[in-house]
Amino acid sequence: MRRRQKTKTRAKPSKGKKGRKLFVVVLVLAFFAFVFGPQLKMLWDMKGEIQALQEQKSELLKKKAELTRLERDLQTDEAIERMAREQLGMVKPGEKVMVKVVPEQGSGQ
Repeated sequence: MRRRQKTKTRAKPSKGKKGRKLFVVVLVLAFFAFVFGPQLKMLWDMKGEIQALQEQKSELLKKKAELTRLERDLQTDEAIERMAREQLGMVKPGEKVMVKVVPEQGSGQ
């Protein structure tokens, strides 16, 4: 007599159960996307805004440092005198002012 070999067979879930599981998973994922999606987008936008503001801050700090250096340089006596001479046309007592006259081109003389 022959012996029958016992084989273990798993009961396959029916297509209806698989479909319900998939539906539940999709439903849960949709729920999380609906609940947390707007917050994640807001967080993403805020991170971009923070990065833009940090870049702007860096540029402004560089400009501040440059202006501070310029202010310090312009507070020296030499700089004040140079500005008075160049921008205001001031001269020291006893100095003679020489003005360079350049003839106009095309005047024919």
